Amino acid sequence: MTRVLVDTLKCVADLRWLKLFEVSYERPSGARGTWSLASRNATPRLDGSPLSPAAVFLVPLLRTPEGTRLVMMREFRIPLGDYEYSFPAGLLDPGESVETTARRELHEETGLTVTSVRALSPAVASSAGMTDESAVIVFLECTGTPHTENCEASEDIHLLVLDFEQMCALRRTPVKFSSKAWLITLLFETVGRLDWPAALLEGT
Repeated sequence: MTRVLVDTLKCVADLRWLKLFEVSYERPSGARGTWSLASRNATPRLDGSPLSPAAVFLVPLLRTPEGTRLVMMREFRIPLGDYEYSFPAGLLDPGESVETTARRELHEETGLTVTSVRALSPAVASSAGMTDESAVIVFLECTGTPHTENCEASEDIHLLVLDFEQMCALRRTPVKFSSKAWLITLLFETVGRLDWPAALLEGT
């Protein structure tokens, strides 16, 4: 399959956490254009090479004496100017494995301890229209008492520990969801309980 030809790649802003690039390209049809993209990398890889995850997105099931609970977050997001309902997430440190990052981020954001990593997604694109960032979705089980005492002072995070009915009700509420969180809650609702679908566990 013929790919788009990248002519030039120019960094137009070098910020603390992100760089902004302008890309000039030519499509197989001969049409030319420009595209702006944000990246956490020094130079985006625009050659079609495999995705290299920069982040993890965690789906934690908390096993309690009262039953299984889904741990979600209500976090204020500056680009939305509002709270977003999502799951714990975070960036990989240099040289850190996906599972190590998952354990660290879950403890930092929820105070919980991972007991079992049940499945990992492949690296998936976060928002391909504006960034080359990719993440691995980590499906895990955990234990402990949820709290936000380890969160950064700049973070406005509230934890939600939901049973199945509460999760279903939340998904139908007109609040702002992350796209992945909305689909994952729909997945559990389709299964009919807070448990891992058999297809997810295949090969683990």
